[in-house]
Amino acid sequence: MPEPGSAKLDTARRRTLSLLTATLLAGCGSGRAPGGDRVTVFAASSLASVLPQILASAPARAMTRVRTVFAASSMLARQIEAGAPADLFFCADEAWMRRLVSRGWLNGLTTVEPFSNRLLLVAPARHRDRWGERQLEPVLRSLRAGDHVVIGDPAHVPSGRYARAALEALSLWPQVAPHAVYADSARAALALVDRGEADLGVVYATDRALSRNVHVVADIPSAPRLPVRYVLAQSSSLTAAEADVRAVYGALLDEAAMRVSRRRVCAAVTTAESTALWLSAKVALAASLGALPFALVLALALSRGRFAGRIVLNVLVHLPLVLPPVVVGYVLLLMLGHSAPLGRWFSEVIGHRFVFHWTGAAVAAGIVTLPFQVRAIRVALDAINPELEHMARTLGASRWTVWRTVTFPLAWHGVVAGLITAFAAALGEFGAVITFAANVPGETRTLPLAIYTALQTPDGEVAAARLALLSILLAVLGLVAAEWLGARGRHR
Repeated sequence: MPEPGSAKLDTARRRTLSLLTATLLAGCGSGRAPGGDRVTVFAASSLASVLPQILASAPARAMTRVRTVFAASSMLARQIEAGAPADLFFCADEAWMRRLVSRGWLNGLTTVEPFSNRLLLVAPARHRDRWGERQLEPVLRSLRAGDHVVIGDPAHVPSGRYARAALEALSLWPQVAPHAVYADSARAALALVDRGEADLGVVYATDRALSRNVHVVADIPSAPRLPVRYVLAQSSSLTAAEADVRAVYGALLDEAAMRVSRRRVCAAVTTAESTALWLSAKVALAASLGALPFALVLALALSRGRFAGRIVLNVLVHLPLVLPPVVVGYVLLLMLGHSAPLGRWFSEVIGHRFVFHWTGAAVAAGIVTLPFQVRAIRVALDAINPELEHMARTLGASRWTVWRTVTFPLAWHGVVAGLITAFAAALGEFGAVITFAANVPGETRTLPLAIYTALQTPDGEVAAARLALLSILLAVLGLVAAEWLGARGRHR
């Protein structure tokens, strides 16, 4: 609990942050701030298919006064720490719950254990012939090289932590670990199996019913030391009337709610940080160097070319600058994913899969940062007096000779500046990488993904701060180098 001397300060800070959050939410959404006469319930995303049914069976007085917010437990916990207006918190992660209780954000006296869940091993429905419905151990021991089993990241996703504990209790984790691909939530793991990007996945029973494209291979018994369960707690700073909060709290715990829950569940710089640093450097270097030839051709075409469709080409080249990176990653997933025709061709003919591999992260980062290279090279080319190239051509020099002896020596500073800028930008690329290549430790978990993972881990702020400072330093060095080269080129 906070020290007594800081209680008033903490209360004022919570109220201020709550008002700011409510104002932002009201301006972005329904026009009505959360709280007030409604009870706000923050709940783990795995309860999204259960909690509405429970509330539907609750008394009308409680039902009409509830506003639910579903997200990952770690994300909701962070929002509560930032002062988000939550009256009740359904959490799937006891570590986060203990942290919030110890810091005074939740009332520890009301923390209970009302619900449980089950873990299932699922596979894409079209792979039913291979996996069928078998015992857990034979399935996992039959995994082959190249098979991927997607689970929630054990570092911060409750389903991943439960899955690892259960498999360790059965002595099956050594068989799964080499094939494991970590997702940032149980729903993300289900989505990868649903799309056929993963061979197997571990999901909650409550989530299984959300997809028609997966089938259950086997049940995963919970580990005795870490059973799958949820905890419910009341906020220490209510935004709704206390009587309403108690009514909703009681409705969630009565026997009718318990029956709905049971029915639904039964039916359905450390070594890691240094690894992330070197992996980021490898991905960024591959992304920037791999995109360089395309950047040179495109910059030449836009600077020297006079052809129909030049404006369209310019728009397409610079489109990644304004598109959300997640969109770029999603398009790549549609084009190069294992179930896409082109991705299947790479897998079957060349024997390479971009998804879950560092080369996929490099492709995503390369496309997002390509405009930086094109723009820098084009500016350098536009600064060259075209008469110099024309004179070389009149003396009989070929286009290649003109490029090699006149154009490139005058534009090299732009090429290098663009390369450095793209490298620095690729170091920080997050959205496209996590969407297309996922978050695999030692394979695709670059610096920004490592920061994200640390922020989802209780007491991971120190590691996140170290990685953030390192990212800032690398970005500043890259931008200073690019600016210096640009200034040098302008004064030539």
